Amino acid sequence: MQPRSIAFTAAAAAPAQAAARIRLRKGLFGEMGWMEVFIFCQFLLPGILFLPGAQSIRTVLRTIPYLSCALLVPVYHSRVKKIRLAPGCRLVLMALMLLVVELLHPESGFTTGLAQCVFQLCIALPLYWGAGMVENAARLRRLLWLVLLANGFSAGLGFLQALDPQTFLPREFAQSVIRNNPNYLEELSYTGTSGQKIVRPPGLNDTAGSAALAGLFAAIIGLGLAAEPTLKRWKRLLALACVFAGITDIYLAQVRSLFLVLVIAVAALAFIRHYRASLFSRRWISLVGLGMIGASFLIAVSIGGEAVSGRFLGIGEQGVYSSYEQNRGIFVNYTLQELLWQYPLGAGVGRWGLMNAYFGAADNQIHPSLWAEIQITGWLYDGGVLMWILYGGAIIAALIFSLRTATRHPDLNVASLAKIVFVLQLALAGACIGGPIFNTAGGIVFWILASALYGAARSRPAASPHPVQTRIFSRFTPAAKLQ
Repeated sequence: MQPRSIAFTAAAAAPAQAAARIRLRKGLFGEMGWMEVFIFCQFLLPGILFLPGAQSIRTVLRTIPYLSCALLVPVYHSRVKKIRLAPGCRLVLMALMLLVVELLHPESGFTTGLAQCVFQLCIALPLYWGAGMVENAARLRRLLWLVLLANGFSAGLGFLQALDPQTFLPREFAQSVIRNNPNYLEELSYTGTSGQKIVRPPGLNDTAGSAALAGLFAAIIGLGLAAEPTLKRWKRLLALACVFAGITDIYLAQVRSLFLVLVIAVAALAFIRHYRASLFSRRWISLVGLGMIGASFLIAVSIGGEAVSGRFLGIGEQGVYSSYEQNRGIFVNYTLQELLWQYPLGAGVGRWGLMNAYFGAADNQIHPSLWAEIQITGWLYDGGVLMWILYGGAIIAALIFSLRTATRHPDLNVASLAKIVFVLQLALAGACIGGPIFNTAGGIVFWILASALYGAARSRPAASPHPVQTRIFSRFTPAAKLQ
């Protein structure tokens, strides 16, 4: 070939290469937008608190994740104003109206009560606009991957914090809490096999043990996504790495209630995968899920020693029910047997939780602060039995919709993702008897998933990417009418 021909060929190839680079750039970053910002605010932003001096703006950084739920209303309002409200939305609205009415309760503090109303509104707002952010199965899958990666990173950091606390646990960790309780870290620490002092790993949060919740998210979503037959090998390995880190964190954080929730969630995911799923998916969840739970326990014990093994092996010795009854069950019984009769109509808004800690007066003897260790206690304080009915009914309505979508939606892509959403929502609902989950980012995750699934379920069915073998209840899977 002549030099001129070579030059001409190179010149002709240059635009094609430039176009390829542009397409690659669009493929990687073309869909970056508000969804990614939202996930960053919810899961990664708290990590800024580990930077030197960041504790001085702790309140601001803790507020942004909840405030972001309100800031996205005008962004997606035009997309959702013409569609029906997502399942559970009306009941949540009624629960919020009950909160406002409870401001008239004689023991409600106006400032703390109003703050609690705004706080709960922000947590529930994704239920309104989430369908505008996620309009099809591809966007729902992208959302699940973002949540998985964010929580997988937090869980991985939590694993390193237990393995080498001196390096990965910042010195300013929990300084705001230590000022009020100097023994805070001692109470939530144990000695590992190497003699190191292990604080229950916080992950990207600044509260001891918070990595366990990130681990729950990573384990459930990772198992669900890794079970997709058409998934590329590197993505499957990435998802499994998140699962491993997540389950190990639950052990290292010593949160037995979330461990029980995880076991039930894995069983539910294995069972629901039998509906309209390939044989690969059904076997994958059962075998890999149990294998991961066992392997993660061995690794956690090799790091935490008897402090970890004794805490979780005791569940088998005592029995699941007896173990729960002697721990979190105490708060359930106290709520049902004593508090229910004291506050059947509520105890006043803003007397417990974060809003009371930030805006309530510690020396208020007229309306002293109340303590809620589990979610049902907090709901009872805020609105009494009626709050149980309204907010609990909204959660049940969202779960029913997710289950119906998982078993009846004509688009198998949507149905497959709905199974993951349903199990994660089921786990979050079950975690209510382990902690005030709907007063944390867990509540935001529940409602954004409910609304996002509703938006994806309204899309047109797509062709199945792989053959499906259905053996159970095939006659109960008609196409759902989703408007």
